[in-house]
Amino acid sequence: MKPKKRVVFLAYSMSGGGLESQIATLTNAFSKLEEVDATLLLWNNEIGFDSSISLINLELLFPGSSIWVKIKKYLFIKNYLKEEKIEVIIDLRHRTKPWLEVFLSYFLFTIPTIATVHSIDLKAYGFQKKGLVPWIFNQNKHLVCVSNGIENQIRYQFPQIKSVQTIYNIVNASLVNSNILVDLPEKYLLYAGRIHSPEKQVKELIECYAKSQVYKNGVHLVLLGWDGSQMELHQLAKNLEISHLVHFYPFQKNIGVFYKNALFTLLCSKWEGFGLTLVESLQCETPVVSFDCAYGPSEIIIDGVNGVLVENQNFDVLSKVIMELSVNEELLNGLKKNALTSIEKFSEATICKQWMVLVNRL
Repeated sequence: MKPKKRVVFLAYSMSGGGLESQIATLTNAFSKLEEVDATLLLWNNEIGFDSSISLINLELLFPGSSIWVKIKKYLFIKNYLKEEKIEVIIDLRHRTKPWLEVFLSYFLFTIPTIATVHSIDLKAYGFQKKGLVPWIFNQNKHLVCVSNGIENQIRYQFPQIKSVQTIYNIVNASLVNSNILVDLPEKYLLYAGRIHSPEKQVKELIECYAKSQVYKNGVHLVLLGWDGSQMELHQLAKNLEISHLVHFYPFQKNIGVFYKNALFTLLCSKWEGFGLTLVESLQCETPVVSFDCAYGPSEIIIDGVNGVLVENQNFDVLSKVIMELSVNEELLNGLKKNALTSIEKFSEATICKQWMVLVNRL
């Protein structure tokens, strides 16, 4: 019998937005694979999503945030990799400190390492200083991007990096089983994601909703991901006289019920890395409407088949689409019908197979 491949995931957090949700989904998927023995080393004690993977919580072992505590964590990881005979590292961290990453590349990442890139903001993933890129992503590193757009951008800007490919995020099939009781409007449009992040343009989305006047047909706007900040958004809704129609909900684990009962899900970001909420919505058979921003939406949405792809940053067109789609029951039903079949390429079985081909190659 072939021995199991020893794999370690590294992550800072498993609580928050789309990245953290995907960390939980990916590690949970790996925990089911018979050909690997996987463990997650979690830097911070932040767990908002469930995963059945074996987990070592470094903050519980080494509480605090001093430099000495951080050194202890790095030493623990180094010893763990050696003692447990780890064969592959899957690095799911942000990489915002280039000189630290150079050090880690030669101190920790001395075995085959897969470094993931989840955003168009490459500076958050180790690409701040071009001269250091070859040192950070050395011969031990293989890059995995969550969209073709990110992969193409890296290949264009950093041609010295040869080992790079795209593996999409996994759609969380358990979303459809979410049956928690939530007091929701009868008819509503949904936004799910970080409300406080400027690139998500939630302020502009509220204005766009008001401009569409879809509320005259009894259609509300539900914003999922409220963290208590950005109180000016509440004030904006009041100023637009739609505060009774715009609903703010805190982020939660079981969000399928929000998707399943929405007319459609909206995304109007300046940029994305992938657009996970679009896939989650389609998994719940709810159509999607998004700007054709970089990157991800155009790799998920088939315009007129499972949703509507809107000219990038054209809020006037978005307002019209919101109104027209919300009253076109025949079109909505057609988009719903195509939702599930359109995301087969994001299934757990498909994505895990791609991961295992890569892991076994290293």
